[in-house]
Amino acid sequence: MRLARSLLAPVARPLLHGVPFKPAASGRLIGTVISAKAQKTLKVHVDREYIHPIVHKRVTRTTKLLCHDEVGLAKVGDSVEVSPCRPISKLKHYIVVRVVRASSGQDDARQRKAESKLELVRAVERELAVTTRPAPSSSAEP
Repeated sequence: MRLARSLLAPVARPLLHGVPFKPAASGRLIGTVISAKAQKTLKVHVDREYIHPIVHKRVTRTTKLLCHDEVGLAKVGDSVEVSPCRPISKLKHYIVVRVVRASSGQDDARQRKAESKLELVRAVERELAVTTRPAPSSSAEP
């Protein structure tokens, strides 16, 4: 039943290196971008808090994650939501889902540029979807 449902109703999904990708709903984290030096790669600083089992005080721990940013939406200082995905490289196992809050030094021009890049990626995805459809066969040709 699950296989038939997926064949009957294909879902438009974003592409990750040319492969359809659906970010996981569970396991999403929110962190701050601390480095954006590499192309399409961000280093994100994620804080987590827990109660220490012996001292019974709140303890903060930090994890630094390498995340894939296909479009280049996020910059240093932005808060981003990341989701686990298949391994993209040796250390990169997360993908940027969205920018939660831009850093205070950002302006609207950067957001417009990012949105135009995203529209370009979506246009390429639509064009790929159109060109990969099989051509209709006509049996009435002489």
